[in-house]
Amino acid sequence: IQQGDIQQKIKNTPFLLNQQKENKNSNSNIIRQEPLTEEEYKNLKDKMNLDLNFNQNISKLEEDKNADILREFIQNERNASEFYKYLSSIASKDDNTTLLDLLSEESMSRCENLNLMHKNMYGEEYQIKKSKVNNTVKFKDGIAWAVYVESKALRDLADFYEDINDQNLNKKIYCLMSKKICDISFLHLILSNSRTIF
Repeated sequence: IQQGDIQQKIKNTPFLLNQQKENKNSNSNIIRQEPLTEEEYKNLKDKMNLDLNFNQNISKLEEDKNADILREFIQNERNASEFYKYLSSIASKDDNTTLLDLLSEESMSRCENLNLMHKNMYGEEYQIKKSKVNNTVKFKDGIAWAVYVESKALRDLADFYEDINDQNLNKKIYCLMSKKICDISFLHLILSNSRTIF
């Protein structure tokens, strides 16, 4: 067998044939060397601007959404503080009064911390609205309602925690969530004590 025959057989192997096809296909996708025409440049620039505006709009929507959620948390904590004050005023046990006063202070502290967070994120504090406390609800019903509302708020805080990418803010939110869990436990304790009265 001549050396030229061996080289020809090697060239005709399936692997090399496939490789040649790939090389042929790749040659058709070589990056163009010619400069863009004025129209092509304008179209590319317009597309890039559209993509940039789209991303900016998405970011703005996310920011507005988080701001609305944070403001709702702030307002709810203020409302909760006032509601616990009312429940404390109609409690028939000193132990319940002490716990409810503590819950009122905790809610106001969370309200202030969340508002400070709002200021850091958006440049100003949220203007809290005055709320009228429901002063017709019975004590036991009020405690049961508070358990429901605080449990829902805890879940909402957890969702908010997942959406925030700032590690420092996440630590603060996690701390608030932990304290809220303690408050819910206190409410269950008060509810359990109230069963011996009503």
